Amino acid sequence: KARLLIVGGAPGSRGVVCSASYEARQHGVRSAMPITRALRLCPQAMCVPVPRGACGRKSREISDVLHRFAPIVQGASIDEWYLDLSGTEALYRGAPLDAVAHRIRDAVRAETGLSVSLGGGTHKLVAKLAVEFAKPKPGTGGTGVYIVAPGEEGRFLLLVPLGDLPGVGPRLRGRLESMGLR
Repeated sequence: KARLLIVGGAPGSRGVVCSASYEARQHGVRSAMPITRALRLCPQAMCVPVPRGACGRKSREISDVLHRFAPIVQGASIDEWYLDLSGTEALYRGAPLDAVAHRIRDAVRAETGLSVSLGGGTHKLVAKLAVEFAKPKPGTGGTGVYIVAPGEEGRFLLLVPLGDLPGVGPRLRGRLESMGLR
């Protein structure tokens, strides 16, 4: 049975969607969308408030696991981190980066009960965009890990819609599309 879930504010509130189940996303619900609009798109969804205390605790638990795997861990938000694995090749006995990423993902799940997705690349922007390809959304074949190999950044970026770039919101995306840019 499909689980239509929207995490954010209460119905009728002025809040925004913090997260949504993949099933709700299939109805067009997205993060940062006003709750009222999300419920118009998916009226049968259950709307739940953000459990802030629990989120903070889980974020710290995930961060603790990540710090065991990488010498440099930079938090970008409550649910986003950048790991610098440079110089760890000997530590991981030359294992390919995707194998190391799967080890990290497995450890986070085993120790926190939460599933994370990991994107990798030679640059933070590439890694951030790669995470979307990693997510195991229904029908995508995502495994939770997606690594862009050095030298493949240009080819990878051709797969990314301009609207997925950080800082490109709906208005700019519309303007870019009106100029034939996607």
